[in-house]
Amino acid sequence: MKVAKRKARNHSLIVRGAEVEKAFPEVKVLTEEEFRAFLKCIAHMKSVHEMLEWSVSHSEYNRSLASSGKEQ
Repeated sequence: MKVAKRKARNHSLIVRGAEVEKAFPEVKVLTEEEFRAFLKCIAHMKSVHEMLEWSVSHSEYNRSLASSGKEQ
């Protein structure tokens, strides 16, 4: 079971990383340190947090919790 979970997690990380590169192709030339700095800058933007909160609150996961009566 641990192997399956690890494979699923690895797949998720790869897919999400690819989506970041698709949205921001310029990041391909950044070093890992520069990329981390870029992410930290984004993480400190209030508008990004507001957008993320909205996305999470409207996510499939939260809709399934609401329909099952298990809201957080």
